[in-house]
Amino acid sequence: MCFLVSFETKRYIDVSMKILNLVRKFYYISLKNCQYHTNPTNSYRIHRINLSTRLNFALMCGIAGVFHFNSKIVDLESIRKMNDIAHHRGPDDEGYVLINTTNNLFQNLLGEKSDPKISGKYPHIESFQNESYNLCLAYKRLAIIDLSISGHQPMTDETGKFWLHFNGEIYNYLEIKKELQTYGFVFHSNSDSEVLLKSYIQWGYDCVHKFIGMFAFVIWDSDKKVLYGARDRFGVKPFNYYIDDEKFIWGSEEKQIIASRLIKFEFNTHSTQRFFLLNQLHDSGETFVNRINKIPSAHYFTIHNNKINFKKYWEIDPNKSLQLNSDEEKVEQFKYLFNDAVKLRLRADVPIGIALSGGLDSSSIAITSRNILKNTVKTFSVYYEQDKKYDEREYIQSVLDTGGFQPTYYTQDEQINIDSIRNWIFKQDGPTSGASPYSAFLNYKNVRASGITVLLNGQGGDETLAGYPYYFKYLLSDQMKNLELVKIYNNLKQWKLDQSLSYSIKQLSGAIFNILFSNKQLLKLENKKYCNSDFYSNKTISSISSVFKLKFNTDLDQALYDTLKIRMLPHLLHWEDRNSMACSIESRVPFLDHRLVEYLFMLPSDYKIKNGVTKIILRKAMNGILPNKILNRRDKKGFGTPTDLWTKGELKKDIQDILYSKQIEERGIWNINKLRKAFATNSFGENELWKIITMEIFIQEFEKLSVQN
Repeated sequence: MCFLVSFETKRYIDVSMKILNLVRKFYYISLKNCQYHTNPTNSYRIHRINLSTRLNFALMCGIAGVFHFNSKIVDLESIRKMNDIAHHRGPDDEGYVLINTTNNLFQNLLGEKSDPKISGKYPHIESFQNESYNLCLAYKRLAIIDLSISGHQPMTDETGKFWLHFNGEIYNYLEIKKELQTYGFVFHSNSDSEVLLKSYIQWGYDCVHKFIGMFAFVIWDSDKKVLYGARDRFGVKPFNYYIDDEKFIWGSEEKQIIASRLIKFEFNTHSTQRFFLLNQLHDSGETFVNRINKIPSAHYFTIHNNKINFKKYWEIDPNKSLQLNSDEEKVEQFKYLFNDAVKLRLRADVPIGIALSGGLDSSSIAITSRNILKNTVKTFSVYYEQDKKYDEREYIQSVLDTGGFQPTYYTQDEQINIDSIRNWIFKQDGPTSGASPYSAFLNYKNVRASGITVLLNGQGGDETLAGYPYYFKYLLSDQMKNLELVKIYNNLKQWKLDQSLSYSIKQLSGAIFNILFSNKQLLKLENKKYCNSDFYSNKTISSISSVFKLKFNTDLDQALYDTLKIRMLPHLLHWEDRNSMACSIESRVPFLDHRLVEYLFMLPSDYKIKNGVTKIILRKAMNGILPNKILNRRDKKGFGTPTDLWTKGELKKDIQDILYSKQIEERGIWNINKLRKAFATNSFGENELWKIITMEIFIQEFEKLSVQN
């Protein structure tokens, strides 16, 4: 770590050096690498000592940075604004490091929200005059493990050659730490941050293969003169950036880059068109802000000699086969992987809660967590009384009745107003395709008010276990190709019992269409229920995104992979991150443990859907553990939210004001006359009006931010 010692006058240096020489005798350190320079307060600062005195911690936070390739100095006002606007991501502490990438000198700085206990240890960013530093790493801290001030970031190693700032969690850091110790590494903290940094020192760019977790981080390597960064396998943690020939700017959120004043806000017309006409969002490297892109999930990047290079470090292998034979072995292996995924995500020094919806996924996490912790577990749930379909309390109660839970419920429709929606959309950095993520946000506010900092939820379970009815037609498609008539009959029979005859016929029709035409054609057909293309003035868009570069053995696995990587999970994870961090909460998703996901893709389809029932292997693994009311549930509600009731009721007058405003008329996105006529007759596709309004609100709020900065 970096050991910084300040001296008010030069006469103290001799005494200090004697002290340091005594320390060297105990720690075998060398002072040859010590560097001195005078800062604006005429105090002397020892910048490098091969001694680790700083403890660090596991954290969820916000990161931001600026790297000028041409040695132009970093504008401290820009980086401060980037950090300030992400205060919600880390209210516990704030820090900066400035680095001269030519001579490797560095300077730590504090901010307005830095922990008061380290006040005076480093200069304050508002009083410091930057004259020589062209790289800055900034961060906001939400402390999860080791809550002391010893966790201040950015952090460095003992030599001062490597600097890190890090958003996320390496859940298996204790196991990696033990391995690194066998290579002779000495650790001075109980932190995943130190483990991450020393993993890089040991394994270089390949360190990411060691990590089980969610992460977005950047490391400056002064030996290689390389800026190295990575994003986790599924993109749970965000990483946004802007790059041109002169600079690289990055941040956890798009708004941070706009707040820097280094680029101006323009909405991305391509992303906007794809959102409205194809119902796709966050499905590519683009964002809704022009020229701001995302580091792809499962990629790392390097910047060297002013060039950025990307490399994919992980992928699901479509040809990997399963070595287990019996049904019992398969179920036991799943149970082990699932339990271990939950167990690793229960590591924290702060209170943990569970988002409990009453569905199979969240109920499994809740009961497994209680059994591991052997303590009372707090659960958090949302319901609405306007309609029974938005109220799952009877299912939630069946889980609570097993004992060991302390529940909290949320239902407050009075919080639904245009000002709260406007504030929330700004936090989202973009529009949403429905109001369900807003309900989730309100639940997170409840969680934070209850003193919870870490929340586990079931995100990813549907995309890996085939939980959506969306997958039924692809299963039938496979079975029709293989002439598995008995399986086809059993599925159709169960769906008829659970839903209706017409529902079964619809699934069969979808399967036939998929076989005769293509998945892309099927998706285009399905998208018509979300969109009336006559509303939109510009219809020049590319085709539907797909990930068919990888070819799986079954249509079902292909569809699962497509939704996991493109069509569903990316935008769900975007909402999850923005919602949780807006409330200063770390959200953890056990179903997206990559070991579990890899295993599920090796299983035959019968372990996902069989006889019309979804999530077969999870039901088998939780048999005797979950209450039967949950275990035998057939319906799939999702996070029920009364979007249409809100747009037709509480929000109708405000929506009308927006649709008849001069701003939206001049936007150039919509055919405004047809849009207003549709509003008068309520002639919109599913959640289409919500999409239009939240898009307009997003643009307005980011235009305000651009003007303010």
